[in-house]
Amino acid sequence: MKTKIENKISYVEELRSIRDKISLDIQDMSFEQLKEYVNKRESVFPKSCWDKASKPEKADAVSTKDSAAPERA
Repeated sequence: MKTKIENKISYVEELRSIRDKISLDIQDMSFEQLKEYVNKRESVFPKSCWDKASKPEKADAVSTKDSAAPERA
């Protein structure tokens, strides 16, 4: 029995095709047009994920000094 092997595009080839499409889209844009393009473009991650990642986490109220290490003079 023969099995059918599908010719799937690799991830690298897919990323290259996306990169090439974006390059063609933005090649003649000014900086302002490029900013608009990036802001209007749909992202892989929702905006809430980017907002969460950009905010630093609150540090615990623990001292940064290591109490086990002796102080040097």
